[in-house]
Amino acid sequence: MSDLIDSHLTVTTKVHLAFFLPHLHMGGAERVTVALIKGLVARGSQVDLVLVNRGMGAYEEEIPRECRIVNLGARRALTSILALVRYLRSQSPEVLITAGVHFNIVVFLVNIFSFRFRPIFIVEHSVFPLPMRTLRERR
Repeated sequence: MSDLIDSHLTVTTKVHLAFFLPHLHMGGAERVTVALIKGLVARGSQVDLVLVNRGMGAYEEEIPRECRIVNLGARRALTSILALVRYLRSQSPEVLITAGVHFNIVVFLVNIFSFRFRPIFIVEHSVFPLPMRTLRERR
């Protein structure tokens, strides 16, 4: 049985992935994305990190050299739509991964405007308003 499970968990094809973020400034979504990129690059995947505006970010030094950083040079998610469409048409990543409400909406619009539908992985991070310890004490 373990042989069957192991064979399903092994990725044999290299997939071209693109992560879409606003920037690399400090934040939970950025930190998680950098960790994912490191793991995927270590396994041989082609990974692009597409940023609305590169700027100087706290996590930029942690990005592996094998990961290509693409700066769309826009000021906001909404103004990055055309540049993101151009990137997707020219580079054709097989999967697009995004995090953040505004960016998730932009990616859905871009997927329609690029006329090449690809799988999209939407990531939503949320913060509980109360610490978990406080919630347990209320029971």
